[in-house]
Amino acid sequence: MRDRHLYFVTEGVVKLYKSYGGHKEAIVTLLEEGNVFGEPAPQSGGAHRDSAQAASACRIGVVAKATLQHHVQRDPGCALALLATYAQWV
Repeated sequence: MRDRHLYFVTEGVVKLYKSYGGHKEAIVTLLEEGNVFGEPAPQSGGAHRDSAQAASACRIGVVAKATLQHHVQRDPGCALALLATYAQWV
């Protein structure tokens, strides 16, 4: 699947994992409300490196990277918030 969006956990818990060896998986992390997932690059790129699955009842907000990039260009405060979010991934 191509990387075109960022996903915001607004409620519940999401499991990020990597598949390997057929039907096996390695859990990368569990994300709770207030976290963001997707490829932490400002522009759309290649394929996702991880998969995501609800670990509890949850709600996810989805924002297209193209839309986010356009908004960041118009609102410098948004750019600072996005950089802070990217810093949490590092």
